[in-house]
Amino acid sequence: MTDNAVRPHPEARSSGRFVRPAVMQRLAGATRDEHQHIENNLLLARLLQADDCVTHYRRVLAGFYGFYRPLEEALLAHPRVVTDTTLHFRLGKYPLLAEDLHTIGLSQNQLAALPRCEELPPHRHWQEVLGVLYVLEGATLGGQLIRKHLLTHLEPRWHGALRFYSCYGSQVGSHWRDFQRLMDSYLGEASASEQDLETTIQAARSTFGLLDRWLATTARQAAPAIVQGRQPAVAVTR
Repeated sequence: MTDNAVRPHPEARSSGRFVRPAVMQRLAGATRDEHQHIENNLLLARLLQADDCVTHYRRVLAGFYGFYRPLEEALLAHPRVVTDTTLHFRLGKYPLLAEDLHTIGLSQNQLAALPRCEELPPHRHWQEVLGVLYVLEGATLGGQLIRKHLLTHLEPRWHGALRFYSCYGSQVGSHWRDFQRLMDSYLGEASASEQDLETTIQAARSTFGLLDRWLATTARQAAPAIVQGRQPAVAVTR
């Protein structure tokens, strides 16, 4: 991914310390229930409970790939995203999922056969795109807990399959702060109406809900051949 800097919003800092914009506080409060619900999703919860978790991890990656690929492709085609270079590097996660799945045992044919989510969150309007991105970017924070667990519980030969959960490297915190400033510049009181913010909130809620249901479906319907994948003697790295 290309690292594009986002200029700090002039009101986002106080005495050199980052202050979470009011719009982000509104979004967090309005989506708290949906956020908590997906944290209890069985597919994700089992990943953190498993000791020998490579098979289950493969299922998790397949589930995310089936959701992220069609969603990111749709977002990248949005006219506002096409011209907003500050967002491009944030929409390159599904190729990382593909590389992780290849490393952990899926062939190209198996990758192509993975089911893809057809019911995507609303993304026609710009404010809806921002709501979707709020969920996708926020997931990079929670992903650090999962990454830490996997580094401990996966065999070292599979550590090369952590590209998705390492997408921002050591810059997770700074990218999240930059994203909050970006959201404030588009949805802050000086830039948007209450209706704009409500549209963003509803899109974020929809994204949480659809992802939650998609992962639940993945847990129930994962094909054995895809869950098992290949078992190379040595993990493939790129």
